[in-house]
Amino acid sequence: MVQKLTKILSGKLSIEKNLQFLTRNNHTNIYILNNTKNSVNTNICHTAIMIANGFINSGTTSDHFLRYNLELANWTTWEIFSAMVSLGVIHRGNETDALKLIHSYLCLKKNNSSESYSYSEGGSLYALGLIFANHGSAINDYLLTQLKDSNNKIVKHGCCLGIGLSAMGTCRKDIFEQLKINMYQNNYVFGEAIGLAMGLVMLGTKNDDFLQDMVEFAQVTQNEQILRGLAVGISFFMYDRLQEADQLINALLENKNPILRCSAMYTISMAYCGTGSETAISKLLHFSNFDVSDDVRCAAVTSLGFLLFRTPELCLQIISKLTKSYNPYIRYGAVMALGTAFAGTGHEEAILLLVPITNDMVNFVRQGALIASSMICIHQTESSCSEDKYFRSLYAKVISDKHEDDVVKFGAILAQGIIDGGGRNVSISLESKIGHTNILTIVGLLLFTQYQYCICLAHCLSLAFTPTCVITLNTQLNMPVLELKSNKRINHTVRYNSLPQELAEKRGWIQYLFNQSFKSKSNKHRKKHSKLDYFDYGVLIPKIVQDIEDIKLNWLTGHFLLQRINCYSENYKGIKCLQYDDNKIVAGLCDNTIKIWDKHTLKCLKVLLGHTGSVLCLQYDDNMIVSSSSDCTIRVWDIHTGEMLNTMIHHTEAVLHLSFSNNIIVTCSKDRTIAVWVMWSPCEITLRCVLFGHQAEVNVVNFDNLYIVSASEDSSIKVWNTSSGEYVRTLIGHTSGVICLQYKERLVVSGSSDRTIRLWDIEYGICLRILDYYEELVLCIRFNSKIIVTGAYDGKIKVWNLEAVLDPIVPASSLCLRTLKMHTDAVYDLKFDEFQIVSCSKDSTILIWDFLNYNDTNYTDPCSSNNISVDSGS
Repeated sequence: MVQKLTKILSGKLSIEKNLQFLTRNNHTNIYILNNTKNSVNTNICHTAIMIANGFINSGTTSDHFLRYNLELANWTTWEIFSAMVSLGVIHRGNETDALKLIHSYLCLKKNNSSESYSYSEGGSLYALGLIFANHGSAINDYLLTQLKDSNNKIVKHGCCLGIGLSAMGTCRKDIFEQLKINMYQNNYVFGEAIGLAMGLVMLGTKNDDFLQDMVEFAQVTQNEQILRGLAVGISFFMYDRLQEADQLINALLENKNPILRCSAMYTISMAYCGTGSETAISKLLHFSNFDVSDDVRCAAVTSLGFLLFRTPELCLQIISKLTKSYNPYIRYGAVMALGTAFAGTGHEEAILLLVPITNDMVNFVRQGALIASSMICIHQTESSCSEDKYFRSLYAKVISDKHEDDVVKFGAILAQGIIDGGGRNVSISLESKIGHTNILTIVGLLLFTQYQYCICLAHCLSLAFTPTCVITLNTQLNMPVLELKSNKRINHTVRYNSLPQELAEKRGWIQYLFNQSFKSKSNKHRKKHSKLDYFDYGVLIPKIVQDIEDIKLNWLTGHFLLQRINCYSENYKGIKCLQYDDNKIVAGLCDNTIKIWDKHTLKCLKVLLGHTGSVLCLQYDDNMIVSSSSDCTIRVWDIHTGEMLNTMIHHTEAVLHLSFSNNIIVTCSKDRTIAVWVMWSPCEITLRCVLFGHQAEVNVVNFDNLYIVSASEDSSIKVWNTSSGEYVRTLIGHTSGVICLQYKERLVVSGSSDRTIRLWDIEYGICLRILDYYEELVLCIRFNSKIIVTGAYDGKIKVWNLEAVLDPIVPASSLCLRTLKMHTDAVYDLKFDEFQIVSCSKDSTILIWDFLNYNDTNYTDPCSSNNISVDSGS
């Protein structure tokens, strides 16, 4: 119990659970970043994209966009630095794998120039600080060693920022002394970072000796960068110190250097944060009106947001007047104060103040208005914030406008990242859930306001991101398992051909029952040949009714005619996938071939050669076969001649599954991506888009004209818009990798290595039912309007009553209709219709379970079969 309590109070539990929450519920729409990347071509915008990518994926550990662009982009040195820092934002809280992760990215840059590598290394050390921010006991000594040993200025810059964040508020004298030694070098490259780091380490301590050292050096240094770092660092000393900070504030206000007067403004904001102190507000307003420096006036107005976030009415009253100032620096400070004070609230009046300023004549004011709007609208919806849609479209419009200034575009790109921060699962709150001031948020916001002087500080806004989850504990300090159940029956409709029509097709009676021209001819002769007419239908229809009853009984009792195709190979074992129709069976084998059999004679007709790895999935229509393989390719074949028509190469690892319909092919891969292809003809297929979002290999994908549904080893099922490729939602419930699924209409049925089957409503994103009667992994799954058929690693095929499954009142014990066991190893794939199941297995056999033509004359046991075995030829 003591250990559990220690873990909770230390913050480790919260960090772990927040990381799990953000990783599993990542709702990032990667298309926003891709479209933005394709719309801009300047260095400053590329840097903004890296920062925005960090915001969007903050804490989700989803670094696909970064990794892909890190390998392809020809960046400048500071762009590389910013990209590496964004890695820390993305993996914030991922303390276990932090060093290993950083090392893997550094390896990508080792072949570059030494200068480029130093920027990568410096950015990675800064990233470590973001990952371990305010919780860095495990990394502080490592960063301190790096600071002592490094002679590179860029590496020191990143290391100082990193150690300042990780050792925040620790008051470690050894770290401070090492920072002070470097401060006296008076280097403009890392001097600003040192000033900030010294303040962060001594956050809220009011250590007079250390503070005096910083103030004295600030008064003698002529370097503006160092001075700006010290100005903010000094203010951190006085966090939450109230009147104790007044002496320092007054001394700084009397200084002739405007940067030190800015320090006085920041010190007021930190010392009186959230208090709404009238004295402090009066000082800020006085200097916002009468100071000769625009920087000081801007800092004074910005600081108002930190003081007034608990008094929104007073804040609006004061800021609304300042937004109308003739001075653009005051207007910029006013919008940043609004963004700070109303962050995460979606406050309507605050947003209405920002709308006209987005059209301001001064570009950097417009930039601030766009950023502030995203801070207010973060984690809001159209219902909770009416202007949310307007601002999202405004950001996209600004970014795509070729005539727009890069300063404004920078703000719009950052705003896109902020408004969807943390995979749309974080907000910004200056107060904790119990009303205390949120230290990390305050520090992150103040550092973020300095991005115009040091652009890499923009990443610090991620410190203000607060996950929107709630962690609950029971009396044993464990997280309870919560379940919400509804007894309402789910309305579910899937349209299929009726059984009588399909049976008539099988028996060859279709022309008599469903052919309209035959019926019209029959009606003409009815008067003269009534007896013949009676014979045609009076005998036929009862026969159909009897066949239907026999089929239903055979499914329930497990009676079938079993036909077997043997595909043994000396070097390879197993048949991975198949599809069939009335005339043929097409299967993909582990020996790298595709084989086609005559379904009536079970003789092998063709062997398609070309893949250099196991054929993992295939699908065919009247003209072609599309197959995917562990050789990372997708190939298209002529189904009549067996000729290979096309080879598509995009995925970097095995292509695990594919689906195609209406000239669209969707593939998924072990490389964690989903590719959407447009097929103009079998020989002309182009890549339309790539979907990123899964954290592990994507095992299966299905789609229709509305949604693409994908399942991954990261235990999630993600839903995407088929037309636009935009992310829609994540279906969370499986506790291990999702291996198989099928999606039709509103219903998704999935099977997982957690040994459960789940049914989902795709529109609401809810789990309708859990089937947990499997002892082994569920490898394949299919359903129609009546039943679900599943295959598992133990070789068993189970048949489930879908109608009963969708009724929550029906007990779980009565849901499984029949278990079929003829395979001797794992069932890799299966397809079925009303009359049969066709399955393939690791045991190198294809079984046809025929429930229509079962002959019961030799019936002895339930689940008995009439066997026909055929060895496959090649």
